[in-house]
Amino acid sequence: MADHYKSLDKLKKDSVEGIDYKEILLDRSSDVTIMAIHGGIIERGTAQIAETIAGNDLNYFSFSGLKKPRIKYHITSHKFNHDGLAALLKNSDIAVSFHGTRKKGLEDYVSIGGLNEKLKGIIMVNLALKDFNVDTKNYPAKSYKNVANRPKNNGVQLELGRSLRNSFFDNIKSKKRKPTISFYKFTDAIRRSIEYYYKI
Repeated sequence: MADHYKSLDKLKKDSVEGIDYKEILLDRSSDVTIMAIHGGIIERGTAQIAETIAGNDLNYFSFSGLKKPRIKYHITSHKFNHDGLAALLKNSDIAVSFHGTRKKGLEDYVSIGGLNEKLKGIIMVNLALKDFNVDTKNYPAKSYKNVANRPKNNGVQLELGRSLRNSFFDNIKSKKRKPTISFYKFTDAIRRSIEYYYKI
C-alpha cells in the first residue's frame, strides 16, 4: 500500500487523535515488544492479534486508523517514526510486528521476515505444527530501519493474508468481532515461540 503521508508527524497534523486514529503504548519493562502499526481499518485484525499475544506482560504498541479512507493512515514500516515507540524499542531485546497483506496468492499465508533468524525459525516451526501456511520470500523485511528490526537483537515481521485474517474473527469488520479457534491457535503459536526463544 502506497503511503498518503511521508511521515507520521504529517499524518497527525492533519488528523485528530481519538476521532481519526488512536495509539496505545504500554511499557511493561519487558525485553519483548509486540506491535501493530497498521491497526484498525488500515490492516484489520492486526492490533487485536498483537494485543492478545502481548498479554499482560510484554510491551505493546498499536497505531490504528479509525476513519476511511484507510490509505490515509498507512505509514511504511521503515518510515514509521514515533518517539515513544522508538524509546521502547531501544530498550527491547526483540520485537514482533504484525501486518496484513492483500497480495494475491498469499491470501491464506503468513509471510515471515525480519533480521532475527533464530526467532524466525522457531515461529516457522510452531506455525507449521499448527497447520498454518508460511511464506518466506515475499516480505523479507531486512532493513534495519524497519520497526521490527530496531531492538538490540532485531525482530520478526509477520504479514498475514486477507483470508487468513478473516478466518480469525466471526466478522472482521464488526467492532464487536469475536475471535475464532483459528485466532487462538495462531496467537498461541506466536506466544509459545517467543517463550521458547528464551529457553534455548
